[in-house]
Amino acid sequence: MKAAPILLPLCLAAAACSPPADAPDAAAPTDAAPAAEAVPDAAPMEPAPSPEAAPAPMDAAAPADDAPKAKITMFNATCPGDIEVHADDGGPVFVNGREAAYKSFSESYYEATDAETGVTVSVSINTDGTLSLSYTGKGGANGICALAE
Repeated sequence: MKAAPILLPLCLAAAACSPPADAPDAAAPTDAAPAAEAVPDAAPMEPAPSPEAAPAPMDAAAPADDAPKAKITMFNATCPGDIEVHADDGGPVFVNGREAAYKSFSESYYEATDAETGVTVSVSINTDGTLSLSYTGKGGANGICALAE
């Protein structure tokens, strides 16, 4: 039996056609869903990402291997609200004496976050090599940090 000419485009668009009953070794599906209407100019669906493509969990204490690594230089700074920040050459960064998890965004910008207090210190390395620091904390606290002389 042949499909009606009106249903053929719909059947082809939905890819839900079964082979004709008189074709050898053809079996009609018993649980086939009704064909959906074709949507003109519909964008193709993106395939679901494979498990291999899912990003691996990042170690919070260090940037990912493919992330740009900021050059962490030694400094001491104070921020409003009795926040003390210290960094060793190459890291780590300490906020109020606790090692903070850091994330590099570029070679000249990174952030260090103290998980216990929620304070995040943003460090920018200026083109002349000097540092600019600011912080954000819980409850909307924020400000500019001063480097120790």
